[in-house]
Amino acid sequence: MDEKIFNITATMMMEYIYCKRIPFFSKNLYIPSNATNSYKVREGKRVHKERAQNQSEYLRKKIGVIDKKVDDYLFSSRYNISGKVDEVLFLDNGQAAALDYKYSMFKGKVADSYKLQIVFYSILIEENYDLPVNKGYIVYIRSNNRLEEIELIDEDYSNFFDAYQGLSNIINN
Repeated sequence: MDEKIFNITATMMMEYIYCKRIPFFSKNLYIPSNATNSYKVREGKRVHKERAQNQSEYLRKKIGVIDKKVDDYLFSSRYNISGKVDEVLFLDNGQAAALDYKYSMFKGKVADSYKLQIVFYSILIEENYDLPVNKGYIVYIRSNNRLEEIELIDEDYSNFFDAYQGLSNIINN
């Protein structure tokens, strides 16, 4: 990869996927993004904080979780990316997985941006815990806490690195 100067956060990546102009305006014109101030984002943070306090010991044994870390802030020195993973799940097969809560409804398909965020977190988990990550999970809060499993494939990583390169070009130039 090219020389990395500016740390890329999960939030920056999600904003880039939403609209490629946001990081340009934020970095070059110092115009802040309002995306993180929306009602859904604020409500999602509130619900997540409540869950972290009330269910910190809850393990999803149906999917093989034997341990977890909640609100785990991770950094990758290899890619100069960072993010706070809602839950890092340690599975009974010796692997790990990211779990992310979304204050949204499931509409029959996991959004590409959500999948990319899971890949982002998977890279962080693999580097920090030296464990393989082949899947991740999304909990759709507004769909009765529906849990969706995401199998990670090569194409998902390719999509991530395309977005990573595009975002890097904007913020490092």
